[in-house]
Amino acid sequence: DHPEQMQNVTTVLIQRLKETMGEGRYTPQLNCHAFVPLTPEVPLDHFAAKLQEQLPAPDTFEYLSRERWERLFCDEHTGRFDVPAFYQWVYEQEEQGRRVFFECDPEWTEWTRYAVQNADRVFLLGRASGSPEVRPVEKKLHRASHIEDNIRHELILIQDRANGHPVDTAAWLAEREVDRHHHVRLDNDADLARISRFIQGEAVGLVLGGGGARGLGHLGVIRAMEELGIPTDYVG
Repeated sequence: DHPEQMQNVTTVLIQRLKETMGEGRYTPQLNCHAFVPLTPEVPLDHFAAKLQEQLPAPDTFEYLSRERWERLFCDEHTGRFDVPAFYQWVYEQEEQGRRVFFECDPEWTEWTRYAVQNADRVFLLGRASGSPEVRPVEKKLHRASHIEDNIRHELILIQDRANGHPVDTAAWLAEREVDRHHHVRLDNDADLARISRFIQGEAVGLVLGGGGARGLGHLGVIRAMEELGIPTDYVG
């Protein structure tokens, strides 16, 4: 009955949207990533090797395993950990724009503790076919990584089957709170490439609307994206 009122409301909404989009938004840099295997059965070495194949040139990141950490920052005679040297090293990598990947232990060791405390994002790795129970290392991790500091926790479920749909996702998510979860088949390069895009902040989200006619239109758009080689990493 009063189209002019709808026009006024729309004008205000557009103006506010333009103001919001014009604001400078702070996007935190997630440079340090800790990979925590939840059980010794998780093939972390294999996962790390496959992931590194999907990352940019080697000079853009540093990979720190327990063995390399001990070699660089622990006294070979006393075993004492040089904490200031480690912190300085992490700072220098971030200053040079490199990403750092920490390969943690499945237990709450000194190495795992320092790696998690210096991480911007923690990936929990579990085998989907294994037990979804919360592990002791997770309980320690949540107390040490200061959730109030907005450190992201993401779950990577390694699927044993090369084909088929992911399994047992609900059971794993019911036991823990995570910001996001991923499914990875280690023999599928596309799965590892998707993790790499999330790490680099280049993941592609596809947002769809409702309605029958619009749904038919979506089919053409999705087909065109596939033909252009544009991946879909998550859907809204």
